Amino acid sequence: MRLKRIDADVVCENDEFVYVKGTEPVLRFVPKFGTRGKRKHVYALVEFKSGGIQSDVMSYEEVNHIRNMAKSKDSDSWKYHWDEMAKKTVFSSYG
Repeated sequence: MRLKRIDADVVCENDEFVYVKGTEPVLRFVPKFGTRGKRKHVYALVEFKSGGIQSDVMSYEEVNHIRNMAKSKDSDSWKYHWDEMAKKTVFSSYG
């Protein structure tokens, strides 16, 4: 297996979140315990054994835009498991 680590999560308005792209990328996420607030972003991160890292972040609105274009937009998966479907959506953006 070429992967060292995979991670994805939903970021809410009361969480601590820093995402910087570029030559020295940063992805720092500290979820708030207790009331996290409204969903704001979703991130996905893959770390390879070779040392490379690939990550992406989508806003709540971007995820819902993709959801609304899908045939499954009204499925039970999206209705009852939005967070998990959103994580899958960001992972699939890697192409």
